[in-house]
Amino acid sequence: MVALTTTLVSSAAAQATATVIAVKDRTLTLAMARELLTIKEGDNSAAMARMRDPFEVMLADVAVVAETSVEVVPAPARYNDRQVLEAIAPGVNPTGTARVGTTDYLLFGQKRLKQGEKLTITYEGSAYLIEITSIQRNNFRIRLNSEELVRPIK
Repeated sequence: MVALTTTLVSSAAAQATATVIAVKDRTLTLAMARELLTIKEGDNSAAMARMRDPFEVMLADVAVVAETSVEVVPAPARYNDRQVLEAIAPGVNPTGTARVGTTDYLLFGQKRLKQGEKLTITYEGSAYLIEITSIQRNNFRIRLNSEELVRPIK
């Protein structure tokens, strides 16, 4: 155990001395840093006058290559939740209802959805998550965010 401790200590000491720069080299490095950090006096006004501001737009550098006309595409219309729900509601057409035990289901062909389940519907390129909030014998209620709508079952 003592031999292992001595080996570890001597190994750590060897690594520490290998990473410490010699006094002579440190002195040269610090002298070079001081020289680079000192501001040298001189007449730089002529050189500064010739320099161009990189943020200044030079109109002489800009030339019209060709004139083109661009068709402006209007931004897509923004709808609120009520408008979207009213627009997509006619497309939510269940084929009927079914009751299994105490749970009512809306039937969409082979697919059946119960109260609380969600249906994804795409309208004008956007997907909306419609929740079925209640199912009655003759109608059902759907919700988009905070807007609800009652639809008949045909």
